[in-house]
Amino acid sequence: MGVTATGLSHWLPEASAAPLRETTLGALLAERAAALPERPALIFDDPQAQATWTYAQLDAEVTRLAKALLGHGIAPGQRVAVMAANCPEWVLLEYALGRIGAVLVTVNPSFRQGELDYLLRQARVSALFVAGVFRGFDLGAMLAEMLPGLDHGRPDGGSAYPDLRLVVQIGAAPVPGALPFAKFLEEAPTVSGIALAEAAQAVRPEDVLQIQYTSGTTGKPKGAMLTHRGTINNALLAAQRAGYRETDVMVSAMPLFHTAGCVCNVMGMLAAGGVPRCHGRFRRGTAARPHRAPRRDDHQRRADHVYPHAAGPEVDGRGA
Repeated sequence: MGVTATGLSHWLPEASAAPLRETTLGALLAERAAALPERPALIFDDPQAQATWTYAQLDAEVTRLAKALLGHGIAPGQRVAVMAANCPEWVLLEYALGRIGAVLVTVNPSFRQGELDYLLRQARVSALFVAGVFRGFDLGAMLAEMLPGLDHGRPDGGSAYPDLRLVVQIGAAPVPGALPFAKFLEEAPTVSGIALAEAAQAVRPEDVLQIQYTSGTTGKPKGAMLTHRGTINNALLAAQRAGYRETDVMVSAMPLFHTAGCVCNVMGMLAAGGVPRCHGRFRRGTAARPHRAPRRDDHQRRADHVYPHAAGPEVDGRGA
């Protein structure tokens, strides 16, 4: 960082930095799955969320979900909100939405009705994936008040949210009228591999990958539009600076709705070819327990919490 004679600050990049990548999230996952098919890719170690996938298995799960998204009519550029605690479905949606060119809108699951109402309207959300409960609060009951005509995942014609076309329930806690996640996946076989490949090939690095909202402490929350190029290179450079390796396991309870959780942790380990070991929440005495990765050679363990700043243009509510 320096300052010019006129008082303007400037920053010169390091000459030794890794070259920036011009790729998409879906392409990067497919690249890792081809190069490291048997290496662990994702571990969820939580009483309510257990999952362990290799890169090949994760890519297959993402492919199935991406087909289901297309089968339900979710198109490139549409905004899809995810409102849930850390869970395997959250990460699958992050990858699958990126693969088809849809936009992930991250939602703090502690939001109450007024906050969610603002986000659904301002971001013009087309689909909402939501858990029925978070930290004892009944999100399902809150959604029932906001969408009284919801039936089989479809809001009625008089909904207060004209852009919202689909609501899907994550987890066992009920969301009245929502479509269960397992039922949502049943649409996957209706979409061919060719159709998915065509959608994936149309996604560009400059396309918006995520919309993350500011906290709104000094005004209304602002939606920052983060591109494939920006988030991937943020993750790549963070991984390089932190020294992540293919043999690393990152233990993290960072919330996935925050850029530290879903970009620097999940995507950072993807960039390195390592594995994030995620928890639904931090529980003293459990996160640091020894863990054996599902392969013959032991992995190094890395526990890391990263708080980056990922800037992007604001959402104006009129479309990306």
